[in-house]
Amino acid sequence: MSCSAIFGKGISGQALAALLEKKGQSYRFFDEKEPKDTVDLVNFLTNEAKQVLYSPGFRPNHPWLLKAQALNIPCYGELDFSLKHHPEALLWAVTGTNGKSTLTAFLAHALNHLGQKAQAVGNIGYPMAQFCVDFTENQNPIAVCEISSAQAASLQQFNAKHIFWTNLAPDHLDWHGSFEAYVQAKAKLLALSPQTPVWATESVFDFSQNIKAQLVASWPIPPANSVFSQAPYTRLYHLAAAAWQHEGFPIEALAAAAQSFTPLPHRLSWVRTLQNVSFWNDSKGTNTHAAQAALQAFPQKALFWIGGGADKNEPLEPFCQILKSTITHAFLIGQTAQAFQKLLGPECSSTYSALTQATQAAAQAALAHAAPAVVLLSPACASKDQFNDYAHRGQVFIEEVERLRG
Repeated sequence: MSCSAIFGKGISGQALAALLEKKGQSYRFFDEKEPKDTVDLVNFLTNEAKQVLYSPGFRPNHPWLLKAQALNIPCYGELDFSLKHHPEALLWAVTGTNGKSTLTAFLAHALNHLGQKAQAVGNIGYPMAQFCVDFTENQNPIAVCEISSAQAASLQQFNAKHIFWTNLAPDHLDWHGSFEAYVQAKAKLLALSPQTPVWATESVFDFSQNIKAQLVASWPIPPANSVFSQAPYTRLYHLAAAAWQHEGFPIEALAAAAQSFTPLPHRLSWVRTLQNVSFWNDSKGTNTHAAQAALQAFPQKALFWIGGGADKNEPLEPFCQILKSTITHAFLIGQTAQAFQKLLGPECSSTYSALTQATQAAAQAALAHAAPAVVLLSPACASKDQFNDYAHRGQVFIEEVERLRG
């Protein structure tokens, strides 16, 4: 047995292949989209495979992984395998239900602003394996690594200098099967790295009192002219500040970095204002907790909300109670549109077959409203029922808004 099997040919699989090539090791791809791979897999595992490396999309109970484990072949997730090639003293780990990509990008930006070489990696779109390929050992920048619940679930060993837990709310229940399993996956980071300081927000403790983390203070106050001056970004600044002060870094440097930080796209970002209506894109709001945070950003405005999408098995009833007391009207799309309308009622909601139609209808209703209004895309659902991903959904919304005329 002398060859690695790589399950999945996407971005993580390609990065694993590049890392193995860098180490002078051979590999073979196996992808579910290739019928021949399923036929060849058993023979390869039995006669050639020394280990299995797999992308985060493979669940722990996937038949291919179960077969490999039955043959006593070591199996490692992409992140698990890649972390062996980067020193733990130069790893800052970020997890959470919402805000982890923004915090990951901001920490890397702030560290670089301070003069400490850092790179945002992991679930943010730049696999840890590719990072290990691109940076030689003598460079050793800090890896600020966003870790999803799927990545955390597969970890067998882990250690970091800091762990950040942005918040906690039900999400990805379709993947994990239950909220308890989702929490356990994220908490695995803490269990595997018990000596690492963990910085967490209040919502983490609201759901689990057994998590050993430090609750961050609601200070220092973020700079007024930065994205962190408004919810839901403020709590991310507080998390960064906690580690900053722990390291003894000047808080003035963090504030300066906040002022020059550009928010990631599709996260509660202004698109345009037309007459008395402002249009906001929060396509990354893929669960009810994220959508609720977006709604709270406009407490004094008439809200015309665009929501719905792929079902993630998340209970919708509590969120719909909030919607009823918050929004003026809901414009619903996707797989969950009917479920939302059943809970909201037809008097304050309507369904559409496409996002473009919902956007046009929301704009028309908002422009007809006498007072200043907001059209907000914050779907509270995943995007894969109608779009490639949340970025595709957000771009469709932006393009439709830009086509609108008064």
